[in-house]
Amino acid sequence: LQPDRTYDLIIHPPTTSYFLLAAAGIEKGASQPGHEEAGLVSLAQLYEIAQVKIEDPGFKLRGKGLEDVVRSLMGSARSLGLRVVPQLTVEECTTFRQRRADELAAQAAALKEAEAAAAAAK
Repeated sequence: LQPDRTYDLIIHPPTTSYFLLAAAGIEKGASQPGHEEAGLVSLAQLYEIAQVKIEDPGFKLRGKGLEDVVRSLMGSARSLGLRVVPQLTVEECTTFRQRRADELAAQAAALKEAEAAAAAAK
């Protein structure tokens, strides 16, 4: 806030996780990263995100190059349960998403059964 009651408003780009989840086409990451995969992202997508994030003041202050930002994005992707692949075709992505939807449906059904069994035991 300036003495004349003006101020500077700085709007930063979205978070890294937002970009990664959007690139993977999912709403949230894995509940157990490292044990399950929530989605796939390609290296090309990581480089596109890195181009945006390298302009972020947080990365500029660290003096990191593009490759360092991509490595950082790879770590963030792993922590969200995303697998980084060199290239990603539409078929691979569609197959993975269908398999993931089936897994989530099976988990939901198992959870529902467990809740019903617990309620019946009471």
